[in-house]
Amino acid sequence: MPSSPNWKLRRLAPRAIRVLERRGGESPAIAAYDPVLKEHATAFIAAYDATLRYESTWRRELDEGRGAAAAMLAAVRAWLPLLARDVPGFDAASYAAGSAVPDDLLADAERLAEQIEEARTAAGEPLPYAAAALAALDTATVAARQEWAEAEAADRQYQARLAATRAAGAAFEEDLVAFRRTLLAIAGRADKDFQKLRATRAAQEDSDEGEDAPPAPASPTDAAFDRDPTGARTTNLDEEGGLQ
Repeated sequence: MPSSPNWKLRRLAPRAIRVLERRGGESPAIAAYDPVLKEHATAFIAAYDATLRYESTWRRELDEGRGAAAAMLAAVRAWLPLLARDVPGFDAASYAAGSAVPDDLLADAERLAEQIEEARTAAGEPLPYAAAALAALDTATVAARQEWAEAEAADRQYQARLAATRAAGAAFEEDLVAFRRTLLAIAGRADKDFQKLRATRAAQEDSDEGEDAPPAPASPTDAAFDRDPTGARTTNLDEEGGLQ
């Protein structure tokens, strides 16, 4: 796992490639980083950008999954007052009792459907609204199960992309640290290229910067992989993120 935030490495990767291409002829020690540093930097850029592009899909699928789960919860709660009135001993509080976990909500909806099917009036007849209740619960449950399955699949894909980005970042950072030390040994600490490749300078503009470098975030917490996209658990590339 890289020690520097990945948004900083993303800014430094194209810089490192340009410095190597421009100064490779100055010293065999600098030239020796070609092609490995370029390969690792390019692989990291590709992995980082792919993860960033997929983030919107991941967010959308999670929102849709949670939205469908909320709709199913509303469908469950809509029938509880009637059942509490008509079914002796019915415990409305045991359904959707505060859990926001979709798997728990699905279990509640299925259990409620079973209880509606089994319930009988004083005359031994099915509840007069049983068919309508079962249809409403079935529609909400099918939609929630499908949407949550898609959300889980998107989360697995997102976690795989995060892992690939972390691995690529670690490989590039190892080269970057060594490359900086070589520049330091050859050109000294005042060297502009040495300075621009330091992690502390990542947010500063580089005169050689092109369109291949993403804009610096206002602060590290604004970086794509350094914020909490769910509002509940971090998906920082240095930590594990995912579905709640």
